[in-house]
Amino acid sequence: MKQIKEKDIQINRLHDLIENNKILIKNSQEREKEQVSLENHFKDIDKKLLEIRDKNKSRKEKKRRSNVFKRILKR
Repeated sequence: MKQIKEKDIQINRLHDLIENNKILIKNSQEREKEQVSLENHFKDIDKKLLEIRDKNKSRKEKKRRSNVFKRILKR
């Protein structure tokens, strides 16, 4: 009878371990999804920042050209 109780305790512990593993796996999968989402988010931000940088560069270049042209006309 004692052996049966010990085996029952062992089975319950194994069951708890299995449940904990399931939870850990689920959490791990959710973290992976979140990480992919974050990576995509940062890629989008990077792309937008590059677009802004290019626009500003283009504006500066146009302004520089305009100023050069104005200087030439003033002479």
